[in-house]
Amino acid sequence: MENNTYNLRQAARELNLEEHMVRQVALEFAESRRLYLDPIVQAITDHNPEEAARRAHRLKGAALELRIHHIARLAAQLEECAGQQNNTPANALITRLKDSFDILEQKLRDGV
Repeated sequence: MENNTYNLRQAARELNLEEHMVRQVALEFAESRRLYLDPIVQAITDHNPEEAARRAHRLKGAALELRIHHIARLAAQLEECAGQQNNTPANALITRLKDSFDILEQKLRDGV
């Protein structure tokens, strides 16, 4: 089971920003998940492991910037799988990422 907790208060403190600002940016990140995930899926479909790994790396970096560690960990695992051309675990990780993004978005919308 994935730990989908996001400590908004801690992220705001680490980023030296107000919580409402971090919530808004994190929500925009969650809402834009297709901009990150669709190119990864396409690169895997096109048998382009370098591009898939590069895109997963970009997702990992964006998640880390916002202190969304559970998505960053999944993206790191995806980066490794994609680079090794290992599509079965990569596809499972993409599903887990989609689920994690959905949970994050819902929690941010609910004010948690």
